[in-house]
Amino acid sequence: MRIKWKSNILKFLNFIKILFLIITKTKFKFNKPMKSDIILYDQGLAFNNIVNSYFKKKKITRLYVRFEELNLYVLARVFLSLKFLNNLTIFQNYVNEYCKLSNANVLISCTLWDEKFLSLKKNYDSKVKLILVQQFIIKKSYFKILKKKKFDIDYCFIYDEMSEQILRKYYFTNFIKIGSFKNNHYVKNKIKINIKFFFLKYFK
Repeated sequence: MRIKWKSNILKFLNFIKILFLIITKTKFKFNKPMKSDIILYDQGLAFNNIVNSYFKKKKITRLYVRFEELNLYVLARVFLSLKFLNNLTIFQNYVNEYCKLSNANVLISCTLWDEKFLSLKKNYDSKVKLILVQQFIIKKSYFKILKKKKFDIDYCFIYDEMSEQILRKYYFTNFIKIGSFKNNHYVKNKIKINIKFFFLKYFK
């Protein structure tokens, strides 16, 4: 009983923290999300620029998931449709609804342990292509949050064999070893051309 009480207190404090963050830091949007081919799931500027350079003819949007930006149109649809009554969190429903309205068929993320992203095939659409790109060297301890769950991901672009040994415990996926995605992009020789071609091959 005491453990449950402590858990509820922690959840409430976390809710207050998020609410404060939204009030003080969040930029609000009111329009319906634009249709897009690819959604970049909360990525950094450098990664966004690389992806944009590869897909100049594609419509690309960014989905913010750390409350930098909140689309009230999407949030209203979640509440009006009573989707928050399912077994997902409000924010999981928000992510699912945003993807649905954007109608994107490819979602790309560099965050390897975000369960909201990893669960999209199950909770949103099994046909959507989920792509993960490893941005830095990883350790087993980073994935404790996933609690030994395994997720369906279409492709995972990774550094090396050691990374695959860690990640195969958490993903059902096609592992593609390319080394450092960012560094390879800036190499001024045939390696850059080969990496770009290799990357694009899986987005047809």
